[in-house]
Amino acid sequence: MAFVPAAFKQKLSEIEDKVGDGGLIDKVEWANAWADAYFAGYGSPTPPSATGAAARQALFGALMGAFEPVTPSVTAMKSGVDAFAATLAGGMAASGFAGKPPTGYSGIAPISSGDKAKGAMPGKLTAATTPWFQSGIAVNMSSGVTVPWS
Repeated sequence: MAFVPAAFKQKLSEIEDKVGDGGLIDKVEWANAWADAYFAGYGSPTPPSATGAAARQALFGALMGAFEPVTPSVTAMKSGVDAFAATLAGGMAASGFAGKPPTGYSGIAPISSGDKAKGAMPGKLTAATTPWFQSGIAVNMSSGVTVPWS
C-alpha cells in the first residue's frame, strides 16, 4: 500500500468540522483525531512498514501534552510527526529495507499563522506534508537499491 493523501485531507476536514462545531474539545479525542489523520494518510508507506500502528501511537503520545483545540502547537506537531516517520522507518526492516525517515517536519507552520478560513487547513497541510513524507528513502538491504517513500 502507498500513501493516501486524500485520506489525510479527509480526516483533517473532519477535525476542522468538529472543532468548528465545538465538538472536539477533549484532549484524548483531539490527540487521537490528529494521530488518526496521519495514520490514515501516511501510515502505510511503500516500502511497507510493520510499525504503522506504533507510529500512530508515537504521534498520539507526543500530542497528549500539547492540547490546543483549534491548532496544535508547532513544536508538538513537529516532534510528533518526526517520531511518526522515524517509527515507520524502523518497521521497513521487516520488508527488507533500511528506512531513512524525512526530517525537519514543518508542515504545521504554514497553517498555524495564516489563512484561518474554514476549509483552508486540510489542503494546505496535505500539500506541505505529502512531499515531506515522500522525501524519506529506503535502501533495499539485499540489492542496495534506494527508493523514495511513496
